[in-house]
Amino acid sequence: MNKQDSLGARTFIVALGEKATPIGRLQHSAIRHKEATTFWYDPAWLSSPSAFALTPSMPLQPHPFHFAGVQGANDQRASLPPALRDATPDAWGRSVIQRAAGRACAEIDFLTRVNDHTRQGALRIIDDRGNPLSTDHPPIPRLVDLPKLRALTAKLQAGEGNLKEIALEIQGATASLGGARPKAMAQDDKGHLFLAKFTTASDGLPIERVEVATLRLAQSVGINAANATLALPRTRWPIALIERFDRAPHPAAEMRRLHYLSAHSFMDAEGAGLGIAYTDVVDQLMGCSTPQAVVDAQARELHRRILFSILVSNTDDHLKNHGFLLSAGGYWQLSPAFDVNPQPERAKQLKTAISHETGHQPTIDAWLHAGPRFGVKEDEAKEQAARMAMAIRGTWRQALRRQGVTPPLINAYVPAFEHTEAEKAIGLANVRTAISGKAEQRAKHEAEGSVD
Repeated sequence: MNKQDSLGARTFIVALGEKATPIGRLQHSAIRHKEATTFWYDPAWLSSPSAFALTPSMPLQPHPFHFAGVQGANDQRASLPPALRDATPDAWGRSVIQRAAGRACAEIDFLTRVNDHTRQGALRIIDDRGNPLSTDHPPIPRLVDLPKLRALTAKLQAGEGNLKEIALEIQGATASLGGARPKAMAQDDKGHLFLAKFTTASDGLPIERVEVATLRLAQSVGINAANATLALPRTRWPIALIERFDRAPHPAAEMRRLHYLSAHSFMDAEGAGLGIAYTDVVDQLMGCSTPQAVVDAQARELHRRILFSILVSNTDDHLKNHGFLLSAGGYWQLSPAFDVNPQPERAKQLKTAISHETGHQPTIDAWLHAGPRFGVKEDEAKEQAARMAMAIRGTWRQALRRQGVTPPLINAYVPAFEHTEAEKAIGLANVRTAISGKAEQRAKHEAEGSVD
């Protein structure tokens, strides 16, 4: 059991990985609709040669870290350390947990009620005997159970049936899921976990089909994107299956848990006044004792992802839709890209600014201007933009068609894939050719002059 003092404060053990290695303690208190926590690293963890800081903003030190929510605010997520905020659910998961509990839940409830098996990342909440606090869930659904899970989710969303019973049945599958759309966890016969994202009756566009198609399109143009497939593809209610990338094969367990941070937590962005740009993310990487070669590779990969977002009109690129995994070498690397969704109907504006100089406008000019901050020279960036834009132009319709998107709905997505910025990027191929041609002519004249 977790401990509770005379003032009502409760203390939990924060553990890591399959062995549930204790790495720290979290003390929680709630006074007059305001939650607060204090976290301190375990002395044994601080002295371990394999120790690492949970986030860049929480370096390894014996002194405690304090976090507090806003007095009276409905959302008390700021009361948890950043890495543990990532292990709690967003809107959909919260609604399921509250339905199952039959009452309003505190932030600490959301943290401790998430299924230990499917919790995002490698952090776990355990008692003094090493047992996970959240063990009262039904088994994780198998992929073959997806039709039943989808039906239960649809009932809960529509408010039909015994909502508490439905929530109790599916809460083990909600995990620490982000976003407001209905989703759940499922696993295959080998224990591999998948995020299942459901099509809903209110969807005017084939969102899940297009997300799978777009992630595969991203992979085809050289971006490290999450593996995605479509379940029930021949039905009206297809399900996007995104393979969990915070799990890896392990010889002594079903899967090895990988420590994960959203870019929001990596940047400690809660309440950031001036906002955070992609260039700030690169600067943070440089300040994390990451090998320079790794920083260079990650910066270039992030630059490519920004370009892809511009070209496919992905405007939901907020920092929670980017993530980092802690590598075996103890440094941070970008997780595979995820939640990349073309938006044909929305105003074209990125949620995360490319740089503070250029702002949130998703333009090729802004992307080129920021290139040096990502270690990419102008000529290389122009060639990359033209090559990616032409590849997307030539394959996006086929990519959607392979996932069952009908011709009329493919046409509805034309504004997302064929637009002014895409044309501008393709036009850079001619610029690049002209530059190369002039260089060749100059070299030829110089060579002829040397012979004379």
